[in-house]
Order: sequence, then structure tokens, then C-alpha cells
Amino acid sequence: MKYPRIWIAAHGGPLEAAQLHDAPLEVLYILATFPHKVVRRHVAQNPSTSVKLLELLATDEDVWVLKRVVENRHSPVALLRKAWESAQGNPNAWAVLVALGKSSRTPEDILREVAVSDSVVAREAAAANPNMPEDVLRELLGDVEQVVQKEAYDNLDRRELLI
Repeated sequence: MKYPRIWIAAHGGPLEAAQLHDAPLEVLYILATFPHKVVRRHVAQNPSTSVKLLELLATDEDVWVLKRVVENRHSPVALLRKAWESAQGNPNAWAVLVALGKSSRTPEDILREVAVSDSVVAREAAAANPNMPEDVLRELLGDVEQVVQKEAYDNLDRRELLI
């Protein structure tokens, strides 16, 4: 594409262009480095975003961009891990942990970490994950929060693992 910035302007501006599923890759590359984080968030969740571009976004400073990288079905497992590592130490890391807890593609070692996080909503999401190991679910039955206990119980019940 010869003039991607003109294409962006012709399609309503950066925010609107980042949401278009038919946005050319050249445009998405420009928008992935855009200073406004909301634009980067939309690029991260765009189904047309390439794995290479998701790799760049998996190290973004904004946890909401990282969350959308995790939620993007095109993100390979390695990028889920990278987004998890990038979120470490951020006060809003719980948002990424919730997305990881919900994802059926999250590796077991990360699921185990989410299950013991300080975030109740992350533990709740992890307890509902169909790939959560049985031993962790049994531990979550004793969680201090009832919503986590209920999700762990329901997950074990769905698997017919309750004794």
C-alpha cells in the first residue's frame, strides 16, 4: 500500500480503522504503534491482526492491550505466556489473569499461577476453566471466596469428578 495514512483518514481515523476486519496489514502495523492505547487495544483484538503483530503487542505497557492479545484466537500459546510475563507487576494485571483463566489455550503452569493469584475474579475464571487440573480444582473448593468455590465445584461436577 502506497499511502496507508491516507487510507486511515479515509476510513474515519485511527480508532475506526483499527476496528475494521478488512484493514490492510500495513495499516494495522502503523496503528499498533499508535500513541493512543485505545487504538492499540482495537488492533490487538482485530481478527485480521497477524501473529507477528500480536507478538509486538504482547509486550505493550497497557494491560488492556495484553488482555486483548490473550483473547485474540490467533495468538499462539507462546504469546499468551509473553502477555502474562508483560503484565507482571502491573496493578491492573488482574485483567490479563482473568483472560488467561478463561482461555482454553492457557498452559497448565500459568493456569496454576492464576488459580493462586490475589485476584478473586481471576481465580473464579480459572476455576471455571475446563482445562484446570483436578488437584487445583479440589484446592479451590477451600478458597476463601464462595464464588471461586462454586466455580470449582461446578467444574468438577461437569467432569463427573465429585466424590
